[in-house]
Amino acid sequence: MADQPADRYPDSEGPFAGPNNTFPLNTDGRVENAWARIHQGPTMANHSAAEIAEIKAKIQAEAKKRGITLKEHDAAPAGRSLDGDTLERRVVLMPVEIRALPDSEEPSRMIGGYAAVFNRESRLIADRFGGPYTERVTPMFFEEARSQNWPGNQGSGVLCRYNHNDQYLLGTTRGGTCQLSVDRTGLEYRALVPRCRDDVLELVGRGDIQQSSFTFMDVEDDWTYSGGVTHRTLLSGGILDVAPVSAVPAYEDTTVGLRSLAAHKDVPDEDVFALARQHELRKLFIRTDQALTSAPEAEERAVTTEATPDPAEPVEPAPEPAPEPEQPAPEPEPGMSRYDADLRLWELRMRFGDPIATPLIST
Repeated sequence: MADQPADRYPDSEGPFAGPNNTFPLNTDGRVENAWARIHQGPTMANHSAAEIAEIKAKIQAEAKKRGITLKEHDAAPAGRSLDGDTLERRVVLMPVEIRALPDSEEPSRMIGGYAAVFNRESRLIADRFGGPYTERVTPMFFEEARSQNWPGNQGSGVLCRYNHNDQYLLGTTRGGTCQLSVDRTGLEYRALVPRCRDDVLELVGRGDIQQSSFTFMDVEDDWTYSGGVTHRTLLSGGILDVAPVSAVPAYEDTTVGLRSLAAHKDVPDEDVFALARQHELRKLFIRTDQALTSAPEAEERAVTTEATPDPAEPVEPAPEPAPEPEQPAPEPEPGMSRYDADLRLWELRMRFGDPIATPLIST
């Protein structure tokens, strides 16, 4: 079992299913949440088989006492059902281009690009409450799906859809009209655009489409905290579709990712959501109670070690520091109001959290 801090929830009401006050079971919702999390990869990796069995027994006993019916959780194959409660979507700024067909005099109808890029830290992935974490994809993330010939959703194959829209289907791996490959850069896709979608082909040819995206379900990830930022590493998962996209969402939905963090740390989902809203995810990685109690002691030691002046010696008053000159606020551009200038500055700062702003790589 991985090292766990003592008394994970010292202020929470029992009972608890796991050691160190993990998996609180004091409400119906937390019983169901504990049952879901104990079947997830990151949680199971943090406990031995004997502990998993003991935790499951406690959850089942509390569920029976409360009259709760727990769902069975089986090990899901790569062709698992990808439902909306577990799906995530990421947009990457990579060129989408028309790819030339070898030995063909016909104009090419093949488009392609990178839907995911490996080992590159994203910018902060933000929702309406702020930017809770950064993310990177490892080269092994797609290995399970690739080894099973890209099964997609329940064996239907990985789809290529413009803007992830079923009305704009461009190809499928099952039909051989969409091809996926993995190289050092990332996950590359190529789709043979049908004639009924000449509009998409024209948009790509004119350069109006400059982004790609993929929809995935995370199976295993890792979470760390450094430099004042929470970091997520995607290790393996299932993939549903790839897509050339024309629009970038103003906000990323972080709900599913934060649920994964909750499972990784054996913390109820609602507690992680609350910390994200407060921009305090660091508390899941740092014992802030110790940091707060040690600060006054350090300050006291600093005071007591200062040299005490001899009263017999005259003490010269310390010179007053010269006041720093006030820095005038930058003037707005001509024709721009102060409000517009402040809004523009806020937008530029928020772009630090934009996961799509990555350097372009030629394919």
